[in-house]
Amino acid sequence: MMSYRAARGSGRNTLISRYTNSLGNAVHRHRAEIALRASNVEAELANRARAAFIANMSHELRTPLNAIIGFSDVLKVHEADTLTTEQVSEFCGYINDSAVDLLSMINRLLELTKLQSGAVSINPDTIDINEIIDVCFSELSIKAADANISLSRNTERGLNSVYADQSKTRQVLFNIIDNAVKFSEKNGTIDVSVSKAPNDRVRIIVKDEGIGMSEPDIELALSRFGQIDSGLDRRYDGSGLGLPIAKALIELQDGRLTIESSPNAGTSVALLMPACARSDRSRSVHNKQ
Repeated sequence: MMSYRAARGSGRNTLISRYTNSLGNAVHRHRAEIALRASNVEAELANRARAAFIANMSHELRTPLNAIIGFSDVLKVHEADTLTTEQVSEFCGYINDSAVDLLSMINRLLELTKLQSGAVSINPDTIDINEIIDVCFSELSIKAADANISLSRNTERGLNSVYADQSKTRQVLFNIIDNAVKFSEKNGTIDVSVSKAPNDRVRIIVKDEGIGMSEPDIELALSRFGQIDSGLDRRYDGSGLGLPIAKALIELQDGRLTIESSPNAGTSVALLMPACARSDRSRSVHNKQ
């Protein structure tokens, strides 16, 4: 027969085992509840961001549409002899500008959708990065001049090539420099620097002296539905799609986009891009070893 001490020990072990199992199950349930709550909070935040984005996009789309409808109504209602040639030309110009803005926003929405679905292809090659920067400067020169903003480029000697898709890289740089112009105060300076980086990379930095962003604003600006100053009466127009698209396009090309900024102290957007094809980089590393 089992002794009293052995029976007592066996009963204690059984209780400890039951308690351990119960505690383990409680911990698992608690972890599952925390994960579910976190998932619900994340989904709620995403839904709020998406709702705010849709509201802001509706506002951005209505603005050019209202201009197109309004000025075309004026041209339709008034007889030809009641409007001067200058007025007709002016109204047609407003309609054209609004249509171009509208098409640009729609194209950005479609491009973001393609990026998210993985339907965007790239065609990397060795391209002249300085030439692309100069083209962007030329396209934005009038906009910068209107605000008395100077554009400058500083390139490390002997450095001009990156391995990237030319049209996509031009689009990225144009969006970033355009943002720098938009968010800069008058009489400011925008500097674009190109320098060598470790591991056969090229670093391109677009630095402005504009309004800047806080750390939460940077995270928001790079998110899919993020839009800083998201109220409908905000000071700066725009769909807020430029930076998320730029980040996605750079990452597709084996690159990286980072932002350093603080309120009222300007913004620095850095692009880290390959200087040559991946196979060439691998050979370069092998030769160094």
